[in-house]
Amino acid sequence: KRKGKISATMEYLLSQEDIKTKTADQINTVLREQFSFDNFRWQQENGVKITEKFRADSLNRVLYKCPNCLAEGETEGKGTTLTCKNCGKTYILTEDGFMKAEKGETEFSHIPDWYAWQRECVKDEILKGEYKLEEAVDIYMMIDTKCVYKVGDGKLTHTKDGFELVGCSGELQFSLPSNLSYSLYSDFYWYEIGDVISIGNSKVLYYCIPKTCKDIVAKARIATEEIYKLKALKKTVN
Repeated sequence: KRKGKISATMEYLLSQEDIKTKTADQINTVLREQFSFDNFRWQQENGVKITEKFRADSLNRVLYKCPNCLAEGETEGKGTTLTCKNCGKTYILTEDGFMKAEKGETEFSHIPDWYAWQRECVKDEILKGEYKLEEAVDIYMMIDTKCVYKVGDGKLTHTKDGFELVGCSGELQFSLPSNLSYSLYSDFYWYEIGDVISIGNSKVLYYCIPKTCKDIVAKARIATEEIYKLKALKKTVN
């Protein structure tokens, strides 16, 4: 836990009259604009210092791709630095939230810019037909409000066509088409078990924990969003 002051601002955005006169797209535009927020920009503009010596711990879960050598899953966030184990390049996370290369060029000083670059890389993979996630996972299920049940293990696959989960010695098979997922619920260190990718429908939710502990959940979320946008764009053009 990093110490720091937090704040919230409440605004009255839409009245009942506004909602009656606006289309769904117009309402969504208002919500999208108002709920877009850059935490790092806010930190920097307000002079907030995060001084803990562990402030970069696990930053690799978000910044999983090295901009120097382009290796994926080789970054390690520890202490105040993010280091690529493939090429050895090290970046310091400063107290005011900037990234700074220890030596050489700082490709991205602003973390959201680094993340946006990763998004463009994933989009390029999808367009070239190269994107595919295939991972051995532990499987948890939620079918009621009582608890989450661990049911076994299996394999999770993600492509431009969607998600495919097979497990429990073949007794479990679940597919989620890409046109049904505009985003993905993925989380880091979920209930202190591990990173998680969650898929499902109104009847069941599956929580998939990668067995390899690779940093894949951020990329899976980006890919889900970009695949959906490309499908929606194709549908609009057609």
